Amino acid sequence: MTGLERATDIINNWTPWFTVIGLGYGGYRKVKKNVTAWAGTLLDNHAAHAQASLGNIEKAQSELLGLAKETNTILTRIAEKN
Repeated sequence: MTGLERATDIINNWTPWFTVIGLGYGGYRKVKKNVTAWAGTLLDNHAAHAQASLGNIEKAQSELLGLAKETNTILTRIAEKN
């Protein structure tokens, strides 16, 4: 067997394996990219709801703080009259 025949034999035997490995790796990277994009969308959607809830909580706290200040003002006026 000459060197050229040996090289041709190696190429013929290993090319299918490299092709399968390459296709498998390419598929893995594509699936990983799609799953990452899907998970990012899911997290953004969840974060949007959490951000909206946080805004509502902050609004409610500021309203309660305003009511507490108003109540303190009224109680102070009542205490000053007595």
